[in-house]
Amino acid sequence: MELTRLPQHVGIIMDGNGRWAQQRLVPRFQGHRNAVRAVRAVVETAAELGLQVLTLYAFSTENWVRPRQEINVLMELLHEYLQKELGTMLENNVSMRISGDTSRLPEFLHKPLENALNLTESNTGLTLNLALNYGGRAELVRAMQQMARKIECGELHAGEINEESINQHLYTS
Repeated sequence: MELTRLPQHVGIIMDGNGRWAQQRLVPRFQGHRNAVRAVRAVVETAAELGLQVLTLYAFSTENWVRPRQEINVLMELLHEYLQKELGTMLENNVSMRISGDTSRLPEFLHKPLENALNLTESNTGLTLNLALNYGGRAELVRAMQQMARKIECGELHAGEINEESINQHLYTS
């Protein structure tokens, strides 16, 4: 790829890890664990290439229908990742952001996520955007609900709804 023509933002849907494991006759969690190892290499490469934003769609709103044990493994892996990689993010000037509703994530993740967000907030290199409990439709519903509340309070008028005002209510704003 020509380095002068790189995109500014790359998104990766972290899907197929369980199927990868099943095809190799190993437990599904092994596929998820291998994916976490690959994330480090992807983040490092993205930073080296000078990408501005890397979004990893790590856990969607639809993933809650998975077996409870698999969800627990995914949440534990996220916790491990935050513990192990925060130092590397700081050393490499990576800023972490989150897209999604983190309120539904297990309590043991709230402080590590908040800590990583706060500690990397002023970094100016690659922005690593983790999509956690994220769904495109859920994001639009959330944005519309916020705008409806503003209309009810008189802070926004229906005629002011346009692409820009909607963008201001998205996770990436």
